[in-house]
Amino acid sequence: MKFPNPTAQPTAQILDYCRNGNVVSVYVEFVNPKTTDHTISVDLSIGYTYIDGRSHVKLGDATQAKTELLVKAGQREIKQVDMFLTDSNPILSFGNPVIEDQKVK
Repeated sequence: MKFPNPTAQPTAQILDYCRNGNVVSVYVEFVNPKTTDHTISVDLSIGYTYIDGRSHVKLGDATQAKTELLVKAGQREIKQVDMFLTDSNPILSFGNPVIEDQKVK
């Protein structure tokens, strides 16, 4: 994609993610191909399973995060967003982070 491109729309996408303990760091790329600055906001979510410390039953949950970034005209930016899973129970598995909603101002 050539920058700036006034016909393309500002957007965000997940580039990568990694887990360290009960924190998942999500790397979100914000792209603004327009000739004017825009603030791009995204709502992220991750589903996961864990063992409840009291009942020892496998349970599921999800965590959400919101973030936004002012992206200058014709620029790309990457932002790390830390998402916190349950803090007291061992995590069994987690899904891929997803962008649930995206807004451009």
